[in-house]
Amino acid sequence: MPNSYLSEVGNEKYSTELSGIGGKLRDTPDDFEVREISIIPSLSLTGKHTVAKVTSRNWETNTLLRILAKYLGIYSERIGFAGTKDKRAVTTQLLSFPVGENQVSNLDIKDVTIDILGKTNRKIKLGELVGNDFTIKITNTKNAKEHLPPLISILKKGFPNYFGVQRFGSIRPITHLVGREIVNNNFEEAVKIYLYAESNVKEEDRSFLRSLDSWESTLENLPGRWLYERDLVKHLISKDGDFKGAIRKLPLNLSRLFVHAYQGAIFNKIIESRLDSGIPLNAPQIGDLILPEDSNGCPNSNRAIEVTSFNLEKIEKRCLEGRAWVSGLIPGVDCSTAGGIQGEIENKTLSLFDVDKENFTIPHLPVLSSFGKRRALHEIPKNLSTEITDDAVTVNFALNKGSYATSFLREIIKSKNLSDY
Repeated sequence: MPNSYLSEVGNEKYSTELSGIGGKLRDTPDDFEVREISIIPSLSLTGKHTVAKVTSRNWETNTLLRILAKYLGIYSERIGFAGTKDKRAVTTQLLSFPVGENQVSNLDIKDVTIDILGKTNRKIKLGELVGNDFTIKITNTKNAKEHLPPLISILKKGFPNYFGVQRFGSIRPITHLVGREIVNNNFEEAVKIYLYAESNVKEEDRSFLRSLDSWESTLENLPGRWLYERDLVKHLISKDGDFKGAIRKLPLNLSRLFVHAYQGAIFNKIIESRLDSGIPLNAPQIGDLILPEDSNGCPNSNRAIEVTSFNLEKIEKRCLEGRAWVSGLIPGVDCSTAGGIQGEIENKTLSLFDVDKENFTIPHLPVLSSFGKRRALHEIPKNLSTEITDDAVTVNFALNKGSYATSFLREIIKSKNLSDY
């Protein structure tokens, strides 16, 4: 398993050799605006769930859900949301709450605005969105007037649909490493990576915890803001050695994120390998598995069409129109590799990581098992526009659900320092 590659996640191959403009994202949270392109559920006067548009500033999604749930007197898992958003940002998204409208409208949380839309009969589910609309300011840029136009002329046609650095952690890129250990049923190492992994940001570094001689002393030295780490350690104080139980103390969507991040690292390597092969990401080859568009114009990951000599011309046309996408493997229990050259790339990558689909059945934590799926290799930014000032660039664009703004912006900035994203 390629530890050297896993340590480089977030620094994947660029799609162009053009010079970047440098700079940094999120100088302040207001520099990174995310507006969910939501699918509003059917509203009903008798519905048991309140639907609200929630705008938050500098709130990590899981932490926000935890605080909202605390004030409403419910479990955070009962709050519905369509997608996890960036923390250091101003984000707007739909949430559903299994309580009355008055309870939700009476919430008063710093840097959170709640607009009630009405009631619905069921909880909003993960993935029930079209995409996200972004307005993002890149600060401290260099030579943007010279370097940005040629980049945009290429990138407006598409860019590699890598999982972005947030999937792995830009300050502590370790979520995929935790996921690897969970997939390998090594829960003790998974917990220790999560608790002890180093960070280049002093305030987030926790490697000093390794030298402490008890879980009690570890808890005493954990800052109060590290809520989930404290939950893990509290469990280990009460049940020393129960690392599997400690992982269960985390929110389910966070625990699943670890496994998904490991899958994401494998997928990113698959994209890199296709780029290295010289085959364009959006040029279908015989044996490729193609995702057609769904009713919202997004890649339909539930339906894959094999490219053959009989349908190649038709599929090429659909891909050029942005109505179909060449896909790559997100490995899982019930997801097969492609054929042809893409299949060779996927099977070679699985061998490189010393993993196969059966590994994603996790018998001791079955709720974290993953079926896998196909994901578009290529994404096209919509409604793209830019504004250049002396040392900053503002970029407006929209992406399909599941695609990362940072994966697009890294093609413009081209920094090897993950904290710049």
